[in-house]
Amino acid sequence: MSAPRQTWWRRVVSVLPSVAEISTHRAAFAWAALSGLVLRLAFQPMHWSFVTLVMLVPLFWGLRRCPPKMAFWAGLLFGTIYGLWGVGWTTIVARFNPMIYAGVLPAAMWWGLHQAVALAAIVYTLRRVGPWVGLVAAMAIWWGMEYFRSVGRIALPIGLVGHGMAGWPEMAQLASIGGVPMIGALIIGVNLTIMECIAVFRAGYGHAGALLRLATMIALVVAGHIYGSRVIADTEARYAGEDSFPVRVAMVQTGIDQMEKFNSYANEDPAVRSELQQKIYASLVEQLGTVERSSVDLVITPESSLTHDLVDIDAGLQRRLTGNAILPELLDWVNDVRIPLVVGGVDNLFADVDGNPTESVLEGIDSNNEFHPGRRVYGALWLLRPGDDSVSPTATYRKSQLMPFGEEVPYLDIIPGFQEKVVQIGAFAKGPLVPPTGMWVQHDALEPRNELRLGFSICFEDLIPRLHRHYAVDGTQLYVNTTNDAWFDGSSGPGWHFEMARWRSIENRVPMARCTNSGVTAIVSPTGKVLESLPVVEKGILSTTVRVVRSPGRTLYGRIGDLPGLLCFLGSLALLMGLRKTKTGTAE
Repeated sequence: MSAPRQTWWRRVVSVLPSVAEISTHRAAFAWAALSGLVLRLAFQPMHWSFVTLVMLVPLFWGLRRCPPKMAFWAGLLFGTIYGLWGVGWTTIVARFNPMIYAGVLPAAMWWGLHQAVALAAIVYTLRRVGPWVGLVAAMAIWWGMEYFRSVGRIALPIGLVGHGMAGWPEMAQLASIGGVPMIGALIIGVNLTIMECIAVFRAGYGHAGALLRLATMIALVVAGHIYGSRVIADTEARYAGEDSFPVRVAMVQTGIDQMEKFNSYANEDPAVRSELQQKIYASLVEQLGTVERSSVDLVITPESSLTHDLVDIDAGLQRRLTGNAILPELLDWVNDVRIPLVVGGVDNLFADVDGNPTESVLEGIDSNNEFHPGRRVYGALWLLRPGDDSVSPTATYRKSQLMPFGEEVPYLDIIPGFQEKVVQIGAFAKGPLVPPTGMWVQHDALEPRNELRLGFSICFEDLIPRLHRHYAVDGTQLYVNTTNDAWFDGSSGPGWHFEMARWRSIENRVPMARCTNSGVTAIVSPTGKVLESLPVVEKGILSTTVRVVRSPGRTLYGRIGDLPGLLCFLGSLALLMGLRKTKTGTAE
């Protein structure tokens, strides 16, 4: 029994770099750190997208003489530094949950781990195949790894290398072909060939092949720019043409301080909670009162614009418990002004005495006003339409993609109490994927009605390509995202979040109306351009017009999705296993 343990332990130790190995390859670590630091310039607020085409050259220069093992550790340093830019702003949430400090470095290292594995695999492959095959394989490995990072319960595809092209609108349109990971693969190819040219000119041989590979990558960049220019021109023409129609949207940026919002449902004193909930509701009603009748086709409010616990229960019982029947009162406003309203809150699913799920709170509460076991809570929103007689007890949309370590603890939530006691976050339930939600748009009685199909998402769901592609497949004409980034006010978080959200419109060429509590509230064009926005933190209403097309069609990415990324991932695994087998066979 002792021998296998010793072998296992030695294998683990052998993966760790020794002091001598780190010293030998210290230049690789230095170059990796430089690339991780400077790559930040490609993202908001600078948006120097051209940096992505050159600032990974130092990384690859340092890795060119590293064995795969040391390429992994240098890659982990690069990815962790790069990742800290992408998650470091979350520490501002420590005023609500001090556990966030314990998660920032592991989150950045998890981010970096994917890059480290990809870089080690690239180095391993480049040492065993020819330069042309190696170039293609390196791009495929990166594409596959960024795809892998975007799937599963821990998926939070923020800050992919391809996202650095947000400031180069023409190149960003390539996401409509193969998603953001495809752009990342192109960036890797350009940087790798630049590094190769530097290396061969220093060595004094191999110029022709290296220059040809660099010329090929430059040609792909030029072709991508031309393609993107054509896409932008064609899309703008189509959305201004006869197949389109205007939708007048009013997005309410409530500007509620997050500490006040947090205390309205987390304070231990029921009287304090009730007072704050009423204050937030009254502020929303006041803002809605400024919307002019017949001037708007759709009013949108932010995520959790209502913080009452039981907005979805029977009106009479709700008045007795909370003093208001919130959704019925808002429906009265909708029927009065004849404007549909999107409003966010918590949707409850109860359990009756037998443990069966029920939408009725009367069946889910006992004589002591206690909930029966089995109650589930969803982040949700309702679309209230003129002409509705009552509010459905089930929300129009229940959040279907939970934020890892914000609304759930992936995989570790099976440990009793780990999520609520250790990580200190509430447990939300996951709703189903649903088709687009329809409504009618008609500006006056003389013009025909137009059907408008809305694809809803809540908060960080706007980072998930799969959800928005699902909507696009079903003919969604307008994405509607409701968000509360007031958690991160005073940090770069709201800007990072918004920058990632814009890619959903680029991938499927569907405009987005994004309404937040304190920013960034904006209209995004189908090519990712910010058409209008409100200043962050301020209270206000963004009233504007967004054009939609009756038949949006589907991009290539909308048709095939992440299939190329999956094939790259599987193909990379097959290639690496084949190379390893070949090496073993040769040694024997």
